[in-house]
Amino acid sequence: MPLLNEEITKRVAEQVVSLFPSARDLQVTWSSVVKIAQSLYREAPGNDPFRPDQRTPVKNFFLAGSYTRQV
Repeated sequence: MPLLNEEITKRVAEQVVSLFPSARDLQVTWSSVVKIAQSLYREAPGNDPFRPDQRTPVKNFFLAGSYTRQV
């Protein structure tokens, strides 16, 4: 992504407020932008057992994405 880390952080913060209006008074106090040229997850035959479940041991915290095991 050819944007400065600060611009990426700003855009993400704006998206969070647009999705969660109650967050409008919150401020980003710390951020870390990680740019990866290729996806960390590559679909291939036999990789299904290594995909994480969508449920986690943390109450009301779930994983989402094509990399998760969807039961």
